[in-house]
Amino acid sequence: MTFQKTYADEDFLAALDPEKFRTAAFVAKQVGCALSTAKAALDKLVASGAAKKVAVDDGATYVFLKM
Repeated sequence: MTFQKTYADEDFLAALDPEKFRTAAFVAKQVGCALSTAKAALDKLVASGAAKKVAVDDGATYVFLKM
C-alpha cells in the first residue's frame, strides 16, 4: 500500500480568509480531514508564505490568515 495525497494545498488555502482568523480545527472541518492533517498542511502553507500563523493566548493556540 502506498500513500496517496487526498487533499490539495488549495483545499486548505480555500478554507482561509485574508481578513478573518481561522483555527486549524475550523480548517479541518471545512476540508473534511483530520486535525493533524490540517495542522501539517497549514504549517506548509505558512512556510511557503501563502498563510500567516499568529499565536494567541500566550502561545496556547494559533490562528491562521490567508496572505
